[in-house]
Order: sequence, then structure tokens, then C-alpha cells
Amino acid sequence: SSRDAGSHWADPHTLAGPMQLDWLANTTQGVMVGDYISTSLLAGQHQAVPVFAEATPPAGTVFDEPMAAARQSVHGGGVPMLDDPVLFTGGSPPVDPDVVVNGPTAF
Repeated sequence: SSRDAGSHWADPHTLAGPMQLDWLANTTQGVMVGDYISTSLLAGQHQAVPVFAEATPPAGTVFDEPMAAARQSVHGGGVPMLDDPVLFTGGSPPVDPDVVVNGPTAF
């Protein structure tokens, strides 16, 4: 975490791991535990709850890939973020009304 807009950072904390690729379920896109990661902030509690996937060795053909969460105290820094818009820089290309797309489109 950073209290000064990223100029300085707190020391990292290991939450889980390491994991080995053969502990993960195979998919049509390779091995993965899912493409899910989240951090939720608890309103009025100065707490953040990151959620992430981890894996431990399978028992035979049964995989063990739980989701994990940790609670972390957070404190505001010196850069106010009130009324700051959420910016999304990935995703859909500009829509051209003269172009018809048939079938799925990857973004």
C-alpha cells in the first residue's frame, strides 16, 4: 500500500504460495485457478479485504484450489480522491455504425 500516491510503498506481505502449475486444473486455455482477483473496501471501517485464488497439492485427481481472503487495515494518504471518476482504459473499441460484427468479438 502507499499513502503518497505511489511515491513510497509499504513492505510486501506473503499471503499464500508458492504454487506449482501441476496443482492447477487444466482448461482449454491452459492451467488456471480462474481469472479472479478483488479488493473490497469495508465502508466506514478502514478495512480492505483482498480476495485471491490459491492452490495446494491435489489429492489424486481432486484439485484443491480455494479462494482466500485477508483483512488489512487501511488509512488514507495525503491525496484526496473524493468525486474522482472511475477510468476504464481497456475494453471495447469505438463503435462504427457502418460495421456489422457477426459472432463473438474479443476485446
